[in-house]
Amino acid sequence: MNRLIKTAVSGSLLLCASVAGAQACTVIDTAPVVINQPGRYCLDANLVVPPMPYGSAITIEANHVTLDCRHHAIIGSPAEGDGNAPGIGAIRGRNSNNLAVRNCVVRGLPAGIAVGTYGTVFLPPLGVVIEDNHLDGGRIGVHAEGGIIRGNTLVRNLYSAIFIQGNVDIIDNTVDGVHDPEGGARAISVLVSRGSVISGNRIRNVSGVSGESFGIATSYFQGSNAISLRDNVVTNAGQTQGAAVLCNPGESAGYEVATSNLWLGFATGTSNCVDGGGNRALQAPVRQVGGETTKRLGARAAN
Repeated sequence: MNRLIKTAVSGSLLLCASVAGAQACTVIDTAPVVINQPGRYCLDANLVVPPMPYGSAITIEANHVTLDCRHHAIIGSPAEGDGNAPGIGAIRGRNSNNLAVRNCVVRGLPAGIAVGTYGTVFLPPLGVVIEDNHLDGGRIGVHAEGGIIRGNTLVRNLYSAIFIQGNVDIIDNTVDGVHDPEGGARAISVLVSRGSVISGNRIRNVSGVSGESFGIATSYFQGSNAISLRDNVVTNAGQTQGAAVLCNPGESAGYEVATSNLWLGFATGTSNCVDGGGNRALQAPVRQVGGETTKRLGARAAN
């Protein structure tokens, strides 16, 4: 079945043919576009984003939408991808419930995937799934107001790789390289979250020009957090001021439990968290040489 997609710039209608097969979808072959009808959408080739003063390559304004890029890329121009341009994004969901975004490659854009409330809508979208995407560069890789963030790879981000405001499961993501040019970086940052899980993530190379940087950080704002942080591995090649896992102090103290997290290269492992056991630094292995205990070549303790 064909779908109508309205282009964001001209307001005209673009008719895209469905792809034959068991997983039929409407092909997106131009940018920027606005999806305003439920359905399955996909890419069948890389999508090059022309220079834009604002907006996103793909904007979703409907409920019950699945966007599957099928491992094709959404590519911005070099001028847009320097991290200093306004927030041109690859994909933006606006007040969209039951939205899934998967198998997308994003590079050369200041922002990756953003899903949230806009305009006069104040309830966060429900049923959001962002999974199996590869996001390269930009200020923030994934910015959402809850949902499931699963199996993504995020590299070379500024400020944060994953920034969430709301209830969320952040599971099995790989983050490699977050640098804040203005202060301290937070690779995964969660704000105002209850009953959430941050689990099985691999985070490395987090740094900032000043202050403390954190692999995972939770923050309190107008509501107590209740978060389980478990089985995450947070490592830096050098020694970094800050904590691998920072739980928010104050009113939410006692509601954030850290269990079986590993770290290397941070001044502190877990901070302000309830210790659920099994948290430890990745210690350098040791061996006996000539009656003395020595570290293996190249190994280094976390703190």
